[in-house]
Amino acid sequence: MAQKCGLAYDAEAAKHGVEKVWDQLKHLEALVAGEPAPDKVHEAAKLYRELPSYQINWSLVGVNEADAQKKADDVRDKINSLNQKAGANSIPLGRAFGAH
Repeated sequence: MAQKCGLAYDAEAAKHGVEKVWDQLKHLEALVAGEPAPDKVHEAAKLYRELPSYQINWSLVGVNEADAQKKADDVRDKINSLNQKAGANSIPLGRAFGAH
């Protein structure tokens, strides 16, 4: 654990946190695969909103940043599309991980 200016950085905890987000993203991808039931779409939208809004250091788990963002964008687009088809009047989901 490195310490700088009174703050501690735990590399192992950081890696674990990124792995958890990556697993959550893969789970979301599986939830919206094919033509999921409306309750699965609702669950996926809820879980997507829980993804971090800050940038992730994907290199900690050997994932390319662009690939992770593309996966998140694809999941978001699928959820938004399914909600629109179902006639849901919810606000479309925004981009995850602080992307602009």
